[in-house]
Formats: sequence, C-alpha cells, structure tokens
Amino acid sequence: MESDTTLTSAETEQWLTTPLTQINDGQATATSGVLASRRSAALRRQKSRLIGTASTKIGASRRRTRTPRIQTEPETLLAAELVNKTWSIYKASPLYSFSINLLKNYSKSLTVELEAAIKKGVAVGLDSETTCKATFSVFEGFAYDQDGAQSVKLSVSAKRKQISDNEPSEVLTLLLTGRMNDASKSISGSFTCCPVMLTRGQVMFTDIVMAWMQNQFDCSIYRMSFSQYHLAWMVAMWAGILPENTSPKSVMLVYSVPETEGVDTLTLSINPHDCKRLWVSVHNADSSSFLESEVHTFHKSLELHFYQHFKIHLSCMQLSSIGTPIVFVSSEGKMKMYSVEHVDSVLQLLVDLIVEEYPDRLQESL
Repeated sequence: MESDTTLTSAETEQWLTTPLTQINDGQATATSGVLASRRSAALRRQKSRLIGTASTKIGASRRRTRTPRIQTEPETLLAAELVNKTWSIYKASPLYSFSINLLKNYSKSLTVELEAAIKKGVAVGLDSETTCKATFSVFEGFAYDQDGAQSVKLSVSAKRKQISDNEPSEVLTLLLTGRMNDASKSISGSFTCCPVMLTRGQVMFTDIVMAWMQNQFDCSIYRMSFSQYHLAWMVAMWAGILPENTSPKSVMLVYSVPETEGVDTLTLSINPHDCKRLWVSVHNADSSSFLESEVHTFHKSLELHFYQHFKIHLSCMQLSSIGTPIVFVSSEGKMKMYSVEHVDSVLQLLVDLIVEEYPDRLQESL
C-alpha cells in the first residue's frame, strides 16, 4: 500500500518563508553546524559501505558540476529514441580489444550464441522454430568524445521460422556509451572505456548477451544500484531544471516505510516550480557546481516541512526512488528520461558515478 502526499503551493509558500531548522526528536531547533557535519559524515560512511572504497572521492570532494553541452540536431533526434522508455542501467569495466570496425563480426558471433542458447533450451519459452538475430550498429551522431567516437547500439530480434509473413520482433535493445570527454580513450592501448550500458527488453536475452560480452571482451558487467546518497544528489541537481515547451512533471521522492503494517511506501510530490524556488534559495546561482552543504540544506528543508504538516520523520525512512521534470531513477537501477535536451546531462552523471568506482590507477589513465 502506498501513501501519496502532495504539497500545495500555499503550503510551499509557508515553507519557503520559514527559517531553516533542524528537527531532532520532534523538537524544532536552530540548525547546528555540528549536526550538519555529523549528518554529512554519516552519508559519506553509508556511501562508502555501499559502493566501495574507491567511492570515497565523492565524499571527499562533496561537489558536482552540471555543465550543459549543446547537442547537435542529429544528436537530438537520436536522444528522442531514449526518452519516455524505461531502461535498466548496467556498469561495465573497460572492454578488451573492442573495435568499432568489427561490429559485423560481433553481430555474427552473438547471433550464433543466441541460436545455441535456444537449442539448449536456455531461452525459456522459445523453441527450435524460433530464430534470433543480433545486430550491432553505430548510434550515428551520438558521439561521446572530442574525437568523435560513437555510442554503439545492439538490437536483438526474434522470429518464428514457419511464419513467412511474420515480422521479427525486437526482444532486446542495448546501448553502450561513455558520454564523457575522454571516455573512449584507450587504456594501455588495448582497453576501451564505455562504462554505461542501458538495456530494455526480456531478461533472459539480457542475461545471454551480458554473458557473451563478458567472455568476448574480458570485462565485468553489473547491475547499477543507487544509494539514497546518490538519489539525494540527483534530486538536488535536477529539481531546478524545467524543460521548455512542455508541462513539467512533479518532483517526487518515494520512501520505503520500515516495519509499518499496511503501508509500504510514502510518496512526497512537490510542484516543480515550487521546488525550483527552494533550490534557488539554497544554491549559489553564479556557480555551476553543487556543494554537499547545499544538497544537505535542500533535503533538510523538505524533511522539516513534511514534519511540520504530518509529524513524520522522513529521515527515518529509506529514499528508494526519485522523479524530477527530466528523469525518474530508482535505487534498483531503473531509469526513465523525459527530456531530450537533458539526456546528455543524465548520462554524464551515470558515467561519473561508475568511473569513480574504478581503481585509482585506472582513473588516472582516463
């Protein structure tokens, strides 16, 4: 069962004009630098536990930058293929001996692997009368580095042999991209860094493709997950963005409710214009960087306002998914982008999060 709470404009007006305070055991007191410091340290410790020691660089810097890049017309058209669709996010280690010139060879090899899986009965629900075809192609115009390196798209289609007029149906779409200035730079001459992998389609085909890629390119591929630390940063970075020529979606924060009978989640929904006003009030408009202190103040303001109205401590719950006018992201690694203009910014953050998990020596070579 879900609980949905929407803040009205009048309520938010009161919230925006109320001095920021820190809630502690049900009592409102002045914000304490010591408490804020403890909270930030706790967040950093939590993040280190969830994504490893290499991730401490986020906690150490406590800063992110949102630098918009002007997309060309071909890029905008291709980005439209990615929006309003639910994607699963995977992270990949550098690929060994990957070459953009061998995509046809990769297509043939993966097709053979899929056909073998069907014959072995690995592909549940498909019989020997089903044929599969894998096609790797360059995602033309969607370059992700200054040298023009392209993202790669994989399409897997299935068709029944005995039905001649049956059109092949796409059962899996995969996009392999870097979306960073030097993401495609070769490492030690043989490795290529394309850390973000987006998939959409049937799970059994995804598993077969992932296994083939790990064997083919001697890499590791894992499902991406996000801690509430990550999600908190995403809300703060993107809550103040309102796409042009469209009615923006509400800002949503979905919390998992612990050990409460009859209620599994609690959803806080905020008018995007009001949320932008809050962000502007805590963020330095002259800076493209986002500080951890600003993120902390932003979320503490939300928690305080919610407590004043409903007497519920959001800080006692787990932030499990977030929605902004440009993207929805869940802790399980699901994502749905809404704005073509901001596809680049969303993918850039994903790249940053993944690369920060790489060992220090590998990061230095990028």
